[in-house]
This record gives sequence, C-alpha cells and structure tokens, in this order.
Amino acid sequence: MRHARLTSAPGGCPAHERGGVVVVGAVAFALVLVAAAAAVVLSAQAWARGLRDQETLPEGTVVAGADVGGMHVEQAAARVEEAVATRIDRPMTVVAGEQQWHVTPAELGARAQPEDAVRQALAQATSADPVSLAWARWFGGSVEMGVPVTVDEQQAADVVAGWAEEFNRDTRNATLTWSSSGVKLVAHHDARHLAPNELTERLVAAAEQGAERVEAPVSTAAASVTTDDVRPLLEPVRRDVDRALTRDIRVTAAQQQWTVSPADLGATPDLQGVVAARLDDDGEATGDNGQGPTVPLSVPKQPVHDYVHGLAEQVDSAGRDAQVRLVGERLTVEQPAQVGQTLQHDAATKELREAVTSGAERVELPVSQSEATLTAEDFDSALVLRQSERRLYHYVNGSPVADWRVAVGAGGSPTPTGVFTVGVKRHRPAWHNPDPQGWGADMPAMIEPGPTNPLGVRALNWHDDGRDTLIRFHGTAVTNSIGRAASQGCVRLTNDDIRKVYDRVPTGTPIVSLRR
Repeated sequence: MRHARLTSAPGGCPAHERGGVVVVGAVAFALVLVAAAAAVVLSAQAWARGLRDQETLPEGTVVAGADVGGMHVEQAAARVEEAVATRIDRPMTVVAGEQQWHVTPAELGARAQPEDAVRQALAQATSADPVSLAWARWFGGSVEMGVPVTVDEQQAADVVAGWAEEFNRDTRNATLTWSSSGVKLVAHHDARHLAPNELTERLVAAAEQGAERVEAPVSTAAASVTTDDVRPLLEPVRRDVDRALTRDIRVTAAQQQWTVSPADLGATPDLQGVVAARLDDDGEATGDNGQGPTVPLSVPKQPVHDYVHGLAEQVDSAGRDAQVRLVGERLTVEQPAQVGQTLQHDAATKELREAVTSGAERVELPVSQSEATLTAEDFDSALVLRQSERRLYHYVNGSPVADWRVAVGAGGSPTPTGVFTVGVKRHRPAWHNPDPQGWGADMPAMIEPGPTNPLGVRALNWHDDGRDTLIRFHGTAVTNSIGRAASQGCVRLTNDDIRKVYDRVPTGTPIVSLRR
C-alpha cells in the first residue's frame, strides 16, 4: 500500500499553504477595490447633490454656445440670454426673385427660455449614472445644451402679409396711355404673388433653426401683350391721337359760327381700343396705312359748359318792347320791338359733347327766343294817360280819336307812369278791400256790384309784363272827384265813360301813362 507524501516548497512551506495565502490576498485586494469604488461613487453622488443644492453648474457645461461651467444658475441664465439675444437679433435674408427683405427672429416674435435650458443642463449633468458622475467628478466632463427658440406664427404671418402687399401684383399687359404731355408707353409686367402660408412656415422654421437665408415661394403668370409688342405702335398712335384731338368742329348758333377742336374742350383719348385694333390676333403690330382706327374720345362736362357760357355771352340778348314817344299830338314808335334770344346752356353742352365723341364735323346749338310783349303794331290802338291834364286818350294809328276826363292818384299813392297793358276786363266788378289795415280800415272786406261799389260798373286791370299791378281804370259814382288827384292810385272815370273805354279796347291794349 502506497501513502501520499507531502512535499515542501523551497523555504520549507508546504504547497497547499502557499496557495491559500494567494487566495486570501486576492480576496482582500478585491474588497479594497470594491470599497474604494464605493467611496468614489458615494463621493461623486455627494458632489452632484452639492451642485444641485447650490444650483451651480459643473465645469465643462456649455449652453447655447456659452461656457457656463462653475456658474450659479442665475448667472448662467444671464450669460445664455446674452448669447441667445445675439442669435434672435441676427438678420435673416428673405429672397423672392430680385426682391429681398431683411428681418430678425425677434421681429417675428421669437422668444427663448434661457433659465429653463440652464436648469435642464444642471439636471442632466447631476443625474447621470454613477460611473459617469464619478468620471465627471474626478476627471471632468462636458454637457452641451441648446436653447430652443419659438416664433409667434401670427406675428410672422403679419410680417409676410406686409411683404405680400408690397410684392404681389397682377398681370399688366403693355399698352399706351395719354396725358397732357402726350402718348406714353406703359410697359408690361408679369403677375407675381407670394404664397403666404408656405412662406410663413419657412420663415418660422428658419428663425427657430438659426438659418440666415429663406427662399420665398412665388407664383407667376406672364403678360399676354408685352412691351415689345406695343412699342412699334407708339408713333402711329400718336398720329391718330393728334388727328382726333386737333380736328375742327364747326359750331353754329343764331346765325353765328365758331370753330373749336376736341383738345380745346378738354377731350382725352381712350387708347385701349386703338391698341387692340392695331394688334393682330397673335399680338403682332399691324402695318400703318396712314389712316389708323378711329380714336374714341371722352370729354368732361365742365370745360364744354365753360365754352358754351362764352358763346352765350355773344349770342344772348334780352327781348325789348317797342318804344314809343308822344311828339306833339302824335304817338310815334321810336324803337321797334326786339326779339330776345338765349343759348340753351344744358342742351348746348350736351350736343357739343356728343359732337366731340361721335366725330361730327358740325353742330347746331339750340337757341330759344322770347317774343316782345308789345310790338310797334300793338300801338296801333293804345290808351295814353296824361296825368297832368287829368285826361285819358284813345290813340288809333298814332292819332287821338277819343278822350275822357279822369281822376288820378293822390298824395302818397300816385298813379304809376310807364307802359302797361290792359289785363282782365271786369263787367260789374265786386270790390275787395286792398288795404284793410291802412286807408281801407273803416271799409268792409268786400262790396258787391252796384251803384255804391267803389269800382263803378266796369273795371280794366293794369298789367306789367303779364303781372297784375292792382291799378285799374274803373268807374265811380263820386263824380266830383273827376279832374282831380283823388284816388289811391287807380284812374277813375264816370260810369258812362268807363263803359265807352271798356267797349273800345280789348285785353292786351297798350297803356302809356305819362306824368305830364
């Protein structure tokens, strides 16, 4: 039977004893390492708690590009706010073709919350896993944090709306226009419109992302008639307009004649139709044969009215009755009657404007005439009152054929002088008190026809230019007043004499009243 034998290592210790020592040492070392690691972790956690309690950022912390390591949260927020302000005050360029605008995010209502970002950086730095905390504690670390910027979309939309109002335009075809300086070429331009919603979205995104340039979305539409299409028409149309504005219009009124041009009357040409007539279906200028299309004209009312007013000063004349004079015993016509004429302003203005717009070469303006009330023939039979003689005469063909004694107005009520006509002839007139508050105050309001009636048995009203003067030839029963100045202005005759006058003269007979 064999027995095991222990052998000794050099130095005299058995081999199994030496192995045990090694194992024990390794375990002890591991325990030391674990304890050291735990101490490091606990120290890092305590460090992180201290940062949080003191609201202090660890070294290596960067927020919005600003180094805020070692700073208190409030100090760091102030530093970050400065950095963000630089960003939101930096202009962005918005490009729409050749048009550019410059705007800052701040002008779009951009806002940032720097303190929130700083606190978020502090939380991120102090809430990492234990190993990361320990590393950051003993070897340093880094935390980089941005600050989000938000833009007020409505404010941005308002800015875009202002740009659109400035930028947008509809298609304008090239054309020709006229002013006092002549025919001018108006260049075409194509339509262009910003897409406001899409541009607002791009602008908001660019401001929030820090972009410096934004391309604006633009829709366009080409003009159908270009400047090059219309330019060849400039000189031919100028000739057309010159012919239209300088042509002569002969104006006649009351056998008088004048010449006037549309330009004199303030006419202006409408060139849209002329341009269209001179372009073919493909928009190309047609040839000029020296007789272009008729140029439509418009003419304002006031210049024509003023011109007609000037003509009226030459045309208008007042009507005048025949003028008579008593030469000895003869009633003679000194001046014949004159027919009055008046240019009808409104109708003449209308017809002259129509002549301008229609292209007429002649126009006759309407004139109204006013006949004289009394012509020389009317005085073939006339009543002549010689007040100083207290006598009324009937003249036929310039000579007296009958006469009667009369009473005339007295004191403050004289019988008027001048030329009048017989108006209403009244048979057995009723008398109506003409002055119930004055000289007729003690008389009744009305007296029926009869022997006591103040107008007697007949009365002939005096008219002046067709209007009743309240003066009458009339009869009277108070015969002792005849031959005197005794009435309130009327001319009294005896009842027998007034019957004779009544029967001799018709309505419309001239009355010549003379003081002498």
